[in-house]
Amino acid sequence: SASSLGKDFKSLYIKDNNKLSKSESASLVGKLLSSKMKKLNILNAAFDRSGYKFHGRIKALVISLRENGIVC
Repeated sequence: SASSLGKDFKSLYIKDNNKLSKSESASLVGKLLSSKMKKLNILNAAFDRSGYKFHGRIKALVISLRENGIVC
C-alpha cells in the first residue's frame, strides 16, 4: 500500500512544507506504489470503477503507475 500520509511519501516528496495539489499527490503516490510493487515482483494491477468515470485523482494515479512499468 502507499499513501500521501505515510512517512515514506513525506520523506521522498515533501520538502520545506510544499503544498501539492491532489492530482500531483496522486501521481506521486502512483510512483511510490509502483516502486513497492516492483520490489515484490507484482507487475499487474486492476482498477474497477463500477461504471463510474475514470478521471481525476484515480486517473492521475493509474497514469503514473503505467509510466513506471505497471500494467493496469
